Amino acid sequence: MATLATLGCRKAQEEPPPPPQVPVEPSPTATAVVREGDLLGIILDRALDGEDYVKALRAVDSVIGAKKIRPGDTLRFYMDGGHLIRLDYTRGFNTTRFDFTGDGFKTEAKTPDFTKRVEFVRGRVDQSLYFAFLELGEKDPVLIQFADIFGWDIDFTTECQKGDSFFFVVEKDYLADTLACYGPVLWAEYDGRTVGKNIAYRFRDDYYNSEGQSLRKEFLKSPLKVYRISSGYSGSRYHPILKIYRPHRGVDYAAPKGTPVHALGEGTVTFAGWKGGYGKYVRIKHPNGFQTGYGHLSRIAVKSGQKVSQGQIIGYVGATGLATGPHLHFEMFKGGAFVNPMTVKTPPAKPVPPEQMKEFKGLVGFCDGCIRKIRRSPE
Repeated sequence: MATLATLGCRKAQEEPPPPPQVPVEPSPTATAVVREGDLLGIILDRALDGEDYVKALRAVDSVIGAKKIRPGDTLRFYMDGGHLIRLDYTRGFNTTRFDFTGDGFKTEAKTPDFTKRVEFVRGRVDQSLYFAFLELGEKDPVLIQFADIFGWDIDFTTECQKGDSFFFVVEKDYLADTLACYGPVLWAEYDGRTVGKNIAYRFRDDYYNSEGQSLRKEFLKSPLKVYRISSGYSGSRYHPILKIYRPHRGVDYAAPKGTPVHALGEGTVTFAGWKGGYGKYVRIKHPNGFQTGYGHLSRIAVKSGQKVSQGQIIGYVGATGLATGPHLHFEMFKGGAFVNPMTVKTPPAKPVPPEQMKEFKGLVGFCDGCIRKIRRSPE
């Protein structure tokens, strides 16, 4: 009996099964982006009517909060047969999906799958630390994070010099091949002509030197992040308004009106209001006998008796009281007497606990070994 092969015929190849059908994401019927000053009710009223408006308002208010919407948030509306069946509320990379059925709804939180990478960055200062980061393609969030790590010991506004070098290891989250956001800096180094070599190891959400001493201090280096010292601590200074010489028991920081003013350390607000020539003024009592004062504010953001944390915004730069222009008058007291904020020594935060020191030393050894290998690699 002849076979297909002997007859010169070939068995027809079987067709491969069709690929699984991927659901096609429908296009929204309407889209709205929250702008400054927008109210949730007004946004929904532009896109919805009647029961759909009521359902959407109730749903978004219960999950997101009508008073918690932010400029830049995006709402996408999906209609079927003239009725709302779905609403997506997106903030940043996170989306809350509302599916409406009858009088109720169900929600689903959707976050994209990021790819986490650990990368190292190294560079050298030419004009400023900001421009050095910019030239490397790094964004503001990691610059701020880096500056905050060393912010208790280094004033990058005045102590950053041309030729200084920096080096850090940081987590980055990518969406496809696009940087979505930064994770924490895991290790950092700043080597400067003025400040010397400073190294930070991240351990249990805080930063320490190689000996386990905290880089945090009881007080920040400055109550402002961006500023210029316009007048220092002095026993005799000519007052530009009173036209007399008198002691200047504080430091004046020139900065634009509205610049946030941060509490130098944790404590309790003992005064918040108008104080003669100081204008709008805040006084904070700190542990260990220290007090700090902040004058000429345009607006006060705390109340007397309120507890504040280190770095918390307590007001905004202004020119109230006897001031010729917007600046912050900052003063510090120890045991009730004035002290020079630029020279006073304050104790560091707590070191690594003894029971965690073995774990910390293991981390230091691991990091140092990795950094040595990276340094030997080509740029």
